Amino acid sequence: MNVSVRKRLSAWLSVSILIAGVLAAALSAALAFDEANDLQDAQLRQVAAVLADNTLSAAPRKFEPRNNEDAEAHYVIKLLGSAPPDPNPAIDLPLPETLQPGLQSLEQSGVRWRAIVTQDNAGQRFAVAQRMTIRDEVARDTVLLTLLPLVVLVPVL
Repeated sequence: MNVSVRKRLSAWLSVSILIAGVLAAALSAALAFDEANDLQDAQLRQVAAVLADNTLSAAPRKFEPRNNEDAEAHYVIKLLGSAPPDPNPAIDLPLPETLQPGLQSLEQSGVRWRAIVTQDNAGQRFAVAQRMTIRDEVARDTVLLTLLPLVVLVPVL
């Protein structure tokens, strides 16, 4: 009878630890993903704030990525209503003048972007945008680093 009680107790403890671990992992993953995106939004705000202290040039420059990582990780900074000098939608996007001020998510030609719209010292409205693929990759990496201790700890328990 003692062996049966011990086995049942061990089984219940194992199931309880597993359920608690899965719930903790899910909550940690969701919070880490949100925090990583909030941090990246703060970076967009900071870049826009620095640029807002100056007068931006209306002449767009063509971006020449050195490699695929440059193409995904760069910021697009341009005045609203200016046409992209490069027709490649993976590295540039048209920004209509109708965009509202503040943070927003955009999709152009199947590429998702996160952008902040503000204005410079001269009153010209501009946007700072970044591809969502790199933002999502950073957030996923943060989630994996957050989950690693739980993945190791739950089986040990």
